[in-house]
Amino acid sequence: MDRNGLMTAFSIMFFVLLSLTSFDSALAQQEKLKMGYAFGPAHLYHMGAMKFADKVREDSKGEIKIDPYPSGQIVPYGETLKALQSGVIDLAIIPTRQLSSGVPEFQVLALPMIVGDARNLYRFLNGVGQAKIASSFDSIGLKNMAWFDSGFLQVLSRTKILSISDFKNLKVGTKPVPYNVAFFQKLNAVPIEVKYPEVYSALKSGVIDAFEAPLRYKYPLIEQTKYVALTSHEFLLASLAINRKSFEKLGPEHQNILLDAASESGHFERRSRINLEVSEREKISGMGIEIIRLDRANLRKTATPIFQSFKEKEPALAGFMAELLSVGNGTRPCDSDECRCDDGNCHPETDECCQEIS
Repeated sequence: MDRNGLMTAFSIMFFVLLSLTSFDSALAQQEKLKMGYAFGPAHLYHMGAMKFADKVREDSKGEIKIDPYPSGQIVPYGETLKALQSGVIDLAIIPTRQLSSGVPEFQVLALPMIVGDARNLYRFLNGVGQAKIASSFDSIGLKNMAWFDSGFLQVLSRTKILSISDFKNLKVGTKPVPYNVAFFQKLNAVPIEVKYPEVYSALKSGVIDAFEAPLRYKYPLIEQTKYVALTSHEFLLASLAINRKSFEKLGPEHQNILLDAASESGHFERRSRINLEVSEREKISGMGIEIIRLDRANLRKTATPIFQSFKEKEPALAGFMAELLSVGNGTRPCDSDECRCDDGNCHPETDECCQEIS
């Protein structure tokens, strides 16, 4: 090989080594964040998490990598909060009910009939209620970045429920949560603690007549019921949260990328949930299951003594509860597939005005 050939070969080798070194350096500088949650790949929360991870990778040009661990892969179910606080994971999707020990405002959100409609709840969370919730998150070493939701709980039943009086002696499978149990007792129903995997057999054997669940197409469960009563008695909310130390170690540009991606993924997850519920209602109706709208104003009146009891037990949260109750109220609470828009009326949740949540 002549001198020019050698020089060319050395030049190629130099640039190859330089490229490999640059690639290794970029990998070394890449921020990697672990994200854990208990929900499986079919859950809307997982879809929202994947949207978040993809958006972060795209906007950071690969400088930040989010590694999602669904189905409790990295931490056992029920220990997500502890793992997030300790830094075992950097990010998590946690139902607000599980956060209520550290964020007491979430005790209010779990009260039956406290939420009028999703749009105004989000406006409250992103407005009047934001500072108090952010302060509570900060006190436990976390930062909330976005909200995900599973919609309202309804009552799926083997017997027809047209009004509050039809709950009398109805055996309802529910969670062992005091205020939730109290609500069904106020309805003269018989609340029975049943774990979700046991609902099918409990319905089939007659241990329960009904159970509470979001409006989702779960065929083995739906086939054991004949009616869906739209009680919309509890709104299922979750936080996309980050360990504050993990967040603060990032530079301002990367922090903004995470916050923007979280906001977009939250909107994506909520729109997906709304669209899914529309299609699920059609499937359920097509199976011959009757969907019945109940008078939510009467249901809220039934819950009023529970609100009073909560205020007496948790006086520090009375103001927060009053602010939330004042949001979105009108001549009647909107139904679960509606929201109250700025004109004061209830609109289908698919309407454009219902997407304006901040």
